[in-house]
Amino acid sequence: MRTILTCAAAVLCSAILLTGCATEPSTAPGATSTPSTSDPSATPTETSEPAPTPEPTTPPEPTPEPWDRAGDAAGPVSFELPSGWSLVRLPSAYDEMGFFQAQIVDPDGAAQLYFSNRVTGLGGACTPEMATLHIEELDAEPVEIAGFVPEPTDEAGAPTTDARFVYRVSNLGDGAVASLSLANFTPRDSCMYYNRLLGGTGATPSNSVVAADWMQVDSTSSGRVFASRAEAEAFMQTEEYATLKRILMSMRLQA
Repeated sequence: MRTILTCAAAVLCSAILLTGCATEPSTAPGATSTPSTSDPSATPTETSEPAPTPEPTTPPEPTPEPWDRAGDAAGPVSFELPSGWSLVRLPSAYDEMGFFQAQIVDPDGAAQLYFSNRVTGLGGACTPEMATLHIEELDAEPVEIAGFVPEPTDEAGAPTTDARFVYRVSNLGDGAVASLSLANFTPRDSCMYYNRLLGGTGATPSNSVVAADWMQVDSTSSGRVFASRAEAEAFMQTEEYATLKRILMSMRLQA
């Protein structure tokens, strides 16, 4: 009887010892293992490059419309004119004597340039209101005028120059007065001057041709007026100036 109790106690002790020596699991049942973000075997997500922005395209410059030569069957002159411009004859009582005058008109109908042949008898009196014009040529360029026969001297006996395009400016107290023309002499300082080519299609004394924006220029009533000298100089950089200059330099005369 004592032997049976001793064995039972030994079995119980053995069971207790076995239970105490069992190792606990490293993770709870059902737990999921999360890989480390520093795992070198992990594949990084690829990012796509943004599509390149297309380069803007510059539209081609429009082709300028060609200029055409224009004249009048009754007159001895022709000019190259841009599209929309025209030469308009100005009839007078002296047409039967070979006198011809015309205006060059822009697309809006405004007269921009004046032409006349056989100009004689020019004159005029200065008034106290008219300032003396000290003339300066800001632009001068030689020009070949088909059909033009120059006078050898001016009215004072001074030799004429080669024909040229000129842009003349005179300072005023509150601005400047200017003009574009064809000329073969330089006027003297006075209260006024006339834009002329001394000569014609068959030069005779007192025969001259006017091709200009103004025939007579003075400080009170005629000429291209600017608020300042700087504005008169800046006008040379405009498209309007380039157009008028090209028209004048394209002039041809015929007998």
